[in-house]
Amino acid sequence: VLDVVDAAADDLAAGAVADPEVEATVRTALGATYLGLGRLDEAERHLRRGFEIRRSRLGPRHPETADSLVNLGWLAFTRDDAASAEQLLGEGLAIYRATLDEHDPRIASTLHDIGLVLTHLGRLDEAEGTYRESLRLSEASSQVDVVAVALTRSRLGSLLATRGQASEAERLQRQALEVLAPTPDRAHVRAVEAMVGLAPVLQQLGRATEAVTLAE
Repeated sequence: VLDVVDAAADDLAAGAVADPEVEATVRTALGATYLGLGRLDEAERHLRRGFEIRRSRLGPRHPETADSLVNLGWLAFTRDDAASAEQLLGEGLAIYRATLDEHDPRIASTLHDIGLVLTHLGRLDEAEGTYRESLRLSEASSQVDVVAVALTRSRLGSLLATRGQASEAERLQRQALEVLAPTPDRAHVRAVEAMVGLAPVLQQLGRATEAVTLAE
């Protein structure tokens, strides 16, 4: 995969794309791929250039400019710069709210990401409210991403467990597991996250045997 991505980046550097807006789209895709591969410097170079092109060509308040801000926010969080991540994601969210229908999935997705950042920063009241708004918008949308909703439920459940709200935490984690449970054709990493979140909830509820069974 890396060889293919590097070759595409080389083609781009050689001027293979003449249209600036197409170049921004390609750079955004390359940056996201490099980010997924853990190549953060390459990811930043392409994501930042894509953002600069979009801001110049489309304007600072365009949804695609917001897409680039959100990508840069996730990159900052990956670099353990939560303060910058919160700022960038917040800027992207503000543009989405101003330009898109509130049920556009990008709004709920960005709220989820901000909830994750706020949890990392220890601002749990804000994180809880953000996760709940993300769920509310996702569940009311005609474009429901059931996996994204399940992941938000799981992370909200984990947060609530740390605050002693075990009953609601259990309900959310079990709802998440119904969607995320591994099957032969689906990766199980997210299911493991949900199960890891559910086990301490069961412990809090005095159901240690179930927690042990879950871990097995």
